[in-house]
This record gives sequence, C-alpha cells and structure tokens, in this order.
Amino acid sequence: MHEDSVMCVIATRRNVCLSGSKDNSVSLFDFEEGRQLQSWRAHTKEVTKVAHSPSHDLFVSGSRDKSVCVWRADDAQPCMNLQGHDLVVTGLAINPGESVVCSGSRDNSMRLWDLFSGSCINQNTESRNLVTHVKYSHDGSSIAQTGEDKEVKLWDAATLQITIRFPRKQYIQTCCDVSADDRYVLSTSNGFGGQGCEATLWDIRQKAIVCEYKGHAETVGACAYVPSHLTPENTLFLTASNDCSVRLWNQQTQECLASLALCGSGPLTSIAVFENLSVCVASLNQGVFVLQLVKSTQGEWLIQHTAQF
Repeated sequence: MHEDSVMCVIATRRNVCLSGSKDNSVSLFDFEEGRQLQSWRAHTKEVTKVAHSPSHDLFVSGSRDKSVCVWRADDAQPCMNLQGHDLVVTGLAINPGESVVCSGSRDNSMRLWDLFSGSCINQNTESRNLVTHVKYSHDGSSIAQTGEDKEVKLWDAATLQITIRFPRKQYIQTCCDVSADDRYVLSTSNGFGGQGCEATLWDIRQKAIVCEYKGHAETVGACAYVPSHLTPENTLFLTASNDCSVRLWNQQTQECLASLALCGSGPLTSIAVFENLSVCVASLNQGVFVLQLVKSTQGEWLIQHTAQF
C-alpha cells in the first residue's frame, strides 16, 4: 500500500481506512477484502495527517510540504490545494457539520478552511504553539489541541480564540481525543524509559487533570476512544506507543484491560477504531496492523492481531 513509514491512519467506513505516508502518498484501503481502493499522490513531502468527510465523500490530507489537499474518491488529482501555513501541517480535523477543516502547524498557527470553497475563514497564531494534533468536540463548538509547548488547549471553533489552557505537563503532548459526552479531553505524552509516556485525562469543566494512565515504556504517540455505544457500561480508549505496544484502558477505573506487543513494528504513530471494534494502527517499520477488540465469555478484553498491510 505504501512504500515507506505510515504516519497517520483514520477510520472512514466499515473496514476501510485512510492513511498517509512518508512516501508522500494518501491511500484508501479495504482491509477486509485486502485491496487498495484508491491512492493519491500530489504532495511533494511526507503526509502527516488525514481526515474524511463521510457525507460528501471528501478526503483531506496535510503534509510536510505545508499544504492541505482535498480529494474526491474518483479523481487522481486534488480538487483543492490549500496554501497558507509556513511549516509542516501537524494537525487536521473536519468539524461535525462537515463544512470546515481545521489545520494546525509547527508555524504556531491554527487555520479554519471552508471545505467547499477552500478559502481560509479564520486563523490565529499563538507564540511557541507548535501543534501536534487537533480534534473537534462532538458538538462542534470546540477544538482540542496538543503541542510541543507541553500544553493542551481548547479553542472556540467559531472565533478561534483559546478558551481553556490546561496546566502544562512535563513532556510534549503528542495527540488528543475528546470523550463522547464532551466532558473530557484525553492527551498522550512524549517521554522515555517510562518517564512521561502516559495518557492524561482532563476535565473540561474543572480545567484540571483527572488522572494519568501509566504503563507504556516509551513515547505514547496516539490515542483514540472506543465508540461509546459499543461499550455502554464503561468508557474505553486505546493508546499506541513507540514501545511497539497497544493498550486498552478503562477510563473510570484507570485499569489497563489488555495489551498487545507488535514486535518489529517500530514506533506506532496513529490509531483508529471502527464500528465493529476493529482497530488500525500505523507504524514506522511494518505498515498498518489490523487488530480486533474481543471480550471473552469471562468478561476479559483481548486485543487480537488479525491482519497487516
């Protein structure tokens, strides 16, 4: 599928993922059928982030070449190339209304783009705000953002002003996700030798840390909530680390419910959860791993490795 390391992966529809690579390509892959549905090449450097608009069947990619491209499924070339960032695009998300793309960059800026016209409708630059990830709240009113300044921030999605600055952590914050009820932000941390290397749960109302989830031995580069309707009895989320392991956590009890080591994978860069509890994990050395979350008859959770591409 890709000729080099896979830097990002997201779920689009059942058993189909969208990924971006160091080989400058974007790929749409059906991992149940084991075939590539589409591949796009227009970026001149590594693809760092991807996003998808299901209603309009549009695919979006951000790159080290400073651009954001918007693609249609049946076109080989992007329908739009959004220019404005001065450095690599390191955050990318589409709002729940599927009309606005938010991009963040190492140039310290956040930008909002009209998904259909390609025009930049708002932007803001924050000193030393080297963005690592962005994620919309489920109601679309806020954007969570992590950065190399070791902070987690919440932005107003309309005005693009910072509404919450959570207390600064000791290590770079690498990724974030927002709980289904929009009450919590989850972030992951850089680190080494077990120092840092955690996931942190933030209470939006209290503007404070709820708890930290420790267990990984190296940088935790990715996190993702399991869709809440699939596990209504508990809130679960996944983390993926440079230590080549994936862990499943119970948010309430802080317990690690299951873990899986993907030997030889190299650092794990991105993780995506599907509606059938399939999971795709991107890696530097071995492409994309397909995993399955399974609950045994004894009530124990397992993470099973089912495929790889």
